[in-house]
Parts: sequence; C-alpha cells; structure tokens
Amino acid sequence: MNDEGEFLTPGKTEAAEGRTLELSEKYLTHTLTSSEADELLTLITSNPARSYDFVANARLHFLFTEKFKKIQAVQATIMASQTPEPEPNADIIIPSSYERDWDRQIVFTTDNTSARSLHASTPEAPLSLGQKITQVTRILWTGRRAVKTTRRIVLGLTVIVALCIVIAVLFPKPSDDRTFNGIARVAELLDAKWSDNSSIYRRGQILAPGELELESGLVKLEFKSGADIILEGPCRFLATGTMSNSCLYGRLSVEVPKQAKGFEIITPHGTIVDRGTAFAINADEKETAVEVAKGQIEIFSQDRSVLLSNLIRGQAAILDAGNKLKNYVPQWSFYQEPQEFVAEVAARASKQIREKTAQDVQMDSDPSLLLRLDFNQKNYHKLHNYSQRGAAAGITPKFFGGACEEGPTYSTHAVAFREKNDGIALGIPGEYSSFTLVAKVRLDDFKNATHVLLATDNYLDVKGGLLWQITGSGVSQLQVSGGTDGGVTIYDSGPTNIKRYRGAWMTLIIIVDGEKGTITHFLDGQYLRRSNLKEAGPYRFGQVTLGNATRDLEVRDRVLTGVMSDLRIFDRPLTAKEIATVSQTGGNE
Repeated sequence: MNDEGEFLTPGKTEAAEGRTLELSEKYLTHTLTSSEADELLTLITSNPARSYDFVANARLHFLFTEKFKKIQAVQATIMASQTPEPEPNADIIIPSSYERDWDRQIVFTTDNTSARSLHASTPEAPLSLGQKITQVTRILWTGRRAVKTTRRIVLGLTVIVALCIVIAVLFPKPSDDRTFNGIARVAELLDAKWSDNSSIYRRGQILAPGELELESGLVKLEFKSGADIILEGPCRFLATGTMSNSCLYGRLSVEVPKQAKGFEIITPHGTIVDRGTAFAINADEKETAVEVAKGQIEIFSQDRSVLLSNLIRGQAAILDAGNKLKNYVPQWSFYQEPQEFVAEVAARASKQIREKTAQDVQMDSDPSLLLRLDFNQKNYHKLHNYSQRGAAAGITPKFFGGACEEGPTYSTHAVAFREKNDGIALGIPGEYSSFTLVAKVRLDDFKNATHVLLATDNYLDVKGGLLWQITGSGVSQLQVSGGTDGGVTIYDSGPTNIKRYRGAWMTLIIIVDGEKGTITHFLDGQYLRRSNLKEAGPYRFGQVTLGNATRDLEVRDRVLTGVMSDLRIFDRPLTAKEIATVSQTGGNE
C-alpha cells in the first residue's frame, strides 16, 4: 500500500499465482492435504496480494454454487453471535465481532480474551476494499508464521474463509470487462428515477455522448478508461468522453485507477482533475464542494487556464464562480463508498429474483398461460416452456439461433437476436378470441424499419395470423392478417416515446379483449393506447417465430436486433394487478 492509500499488488510469478489458485480451489472443495495446507498458508501469508486472490477465489466459489444459501446462514451466524473461544494455547487471532463500519472499528480477541482495536477518533477518508482486506490480513497473520500443527493450520484457514464469506457477500467485486463500444456503461442502479426530459437508462446499457438527468436514486457508470462514477439524484450529468465529463449540478462519487490518471470533471465553477484518486463532488448554482477520499486532485478554473489548488486525501474545498476557494473539514455526507453501493445492489437484486421466482411459479399454474419462456440459464439454447398447460399441450420451443447475454437484473441472462438466422420456433395450436402478449426486451437501436418480437410463419396467408413488432419510429405494433385476400389490419401504440428506451430494458404488453372489442398497449405497466378491434377474430398463432421473421417474409430487416429475457402468452386479458406484476423490468430502477 502506498502513501495515497492505494492497494498495490506486488509482482508475482505466474507459477505462484497458479499454485495459490489451485490450492485455494482444493481447500474449498475439501480435497486439500496436510502438506498442501502448509504450502497454501505460506503462499497466502507471504504476500498480501495473494491473500486478496484467496478472497476472490472464495467469493466466486460461494456466490456461484448451490451453497449460497448456506453461506448466508453462516454469515448471519457470524454477525449475530459470538465466535466460540479457541482451545487453550491456540495461537490464532479470531474475530469476536463484526462491525459493518470498518472505517471506525475492527476488534479481534485472542485466546486470553485480550482485544486490539483499530479506532478512528476523528473523521478520516473512507478506506478502500483493498485497504480493508490488507488490515484484516495483517491482523490475522503478522508474527504468526510458526504454526506448529496441521490442526492449527486448518483452524487458521477456517477463520480466514469465514471472513472471506462475509467480505464476499457484503462486498462482491463486479466484472471489470470494459471492451464495450461506447464511452461508458450503466453498471448498477438503486431506486433510479429519470427525468421526463432524459432518456431511460438501465443496467448494462452502453452510453454514447449525451445528457443524463437523474431525479432521484443512485446510478453507477463504468467508463471505458477505467474510471467509475456514482451519480446521486437530483443530478444532471453530461457524458462527453472516456476521460472528460461535466456535472451541471448534483452529487458525484468518482474513483479513478492509475490507467485513467488525468480523468476530469467539469463543473459550473471549475475543473477537477484526478491524479489517481477517489473523490466526491457536490455542485449547485452557487458553488462546487470537493472532498478527496484517496490520492490527490487538482482544481483548475473552468477553462483550465489557472491552477487554483491541490488537495490530497482527507482534504476538502468549496469553489465559487469567482474562482475563490475555501477549505473545510470533509464530512463525507455526499461520498458513496463503491463497495457498499455494490453490496446493496446485490442484496436488492437477490430479493427481486426471489420475489420474481415466487411470482413466476405461481403464474405457471395459471390455466390461461400458454407460453412462458425464461432465458435465465447458461444452457439458454435448451428452452423450456414453464407453462404447465402449454407444456402439457406440446407447445415446445426450438432454438435455432442467438447469443447469451446479460439479463435485466443482477446475475441473470437473456438471448440476443441480431443475425438473419437467429430466432426461436414453436407451434401454438388453436383459435383465440382474446389473448395477452408480454415481452421483456432491450433494443440495440431503431435503425431497422421493423424489429420483430413474434410472427406467425407466412402470416399474410393465414387468416387471423399475427405479427408483433417495434417500428423504426419507436412504435409497438400488432398486425392481424385477413388471409390471402383480406389484407392486413394494423394496431399500434400511437405516438409514444419508446425511443427513450434505446439500449434499455422495457416490458411491452398487448391485450386483445374480444368480449369488449378492444386492443390495448402498455409500456412498463403504463397505459399507452386503446383501440377498437376492426375484426372479431378468431386469431391464430400457428407456427410462430420469436425474435425474427426473415425466414418467411420478403422483407429482410425484421430481426429483433436486440435482447429478449422473457416472453409470455395468455389466452385471456390480464388484470391491472397482473399487468403490474409482469411489468417489473428489474435492474433496480
């Protein structure tokens, strides 16, 4: 760790890295021998970076296996009750309590019940995850390399794994693949509400240059340069590039790695340039407040012609329109700790997934449900109709093209349809006077004239055949065929603002009510338009293609050009409550 509080990873040989990973996996799968335990202990204690590797390996093991619920139970036990006292003469330091506020206090006891405390009596800059792990590793291992028995080795490793579990669950480390095309992407959201003047942004969305206006909530942006920014609403942010952006007003928490040194934020009163930092900004019409959590920043006049000040960790200043600076003691009232933010996102997403799963299971037994496709599985090409009635009737989907991508919520999946041969085929027999279509999708763009969600094969030749698509102008549209000589009737959602959802997840619903003679469009549970039906039906799905219609239509640009995570078909109109339930898009918006 350097003077700026950054966690530094010392040089490691590939052999040492590989061996640490190999032994860590053997330990977690209960196949580690006594001699290998000695070797693993030496590797971990001799290098703080390898300790972090061990933590990361444990995180992956426990978060992505069926043992996750057991780990949550262990975590609850560790946090809710005292750890049993070690046997006499056990030369191991164990945690007697776990404090979520690591910046304030970490207490450990030994076999003679003495305690040591790391306590901050005055406000200090928040510690990074790397600093926290380093503190724990030092306390656990300093001066204790002479462990005499295998039993003590295993006990020591068990203590570390217990801490790893807590850290892994509360502070999960997100994927840092930044090979996307764009200046940044929306990494996570918490209760985000966007202004009516702003585009809608959701998890996983790639950002082009443009303005984001957040009314409330939190949004984390990951820039291609490596920098991260957490926006806190109300906030108006102008995304202009991978290294330079503007905050017109609002609160930002910025974390910049070494490779993005020089990353800058322009405010109405000046320009803040990072020198390898974590800092927070609170800007309004009168002034801009800046607090430095790590490293160093430079404050310039807005045009960068005058260097006004340098601030280092633990310092803060207020800048007004007249280039006047006033230093003050930071209170960290508008700094968002990145790891705590991600932990909250993960916890919220986990709750959403549990609730959605319970709702889906209940809905699958609905006798009106003909089809429910959920692509949240790694073997996404092995599709299953979760509808009990539909599966019993032989309505079985067949995958013939597409790619697995990230879904609308944390740790979920979806299928992308972008190539001319992508799509899913199935047959839905019967005739219907009423039905409801539900699709959860994300469009890359609106460049095609049409983006097909569902199409009856050769639908122009099928009386009552259906084509559901989104037009290039951003309109949800259902076409009903009158057969070979009957023409086509078009029902659309009217002049809507679906284009605001470019690259964002949305739930589209169409309800055809034969009894009332109406067709109604919804977007994310919000009413768009109701029209009178011009024909009485019956309507026929027949052989259907999802995500495409290029195999049977002369027009060749009808592929969805986007991603689908959920599709449902009911043979009745849904109620208002059911519409709200199936419209939950996810992504913590």
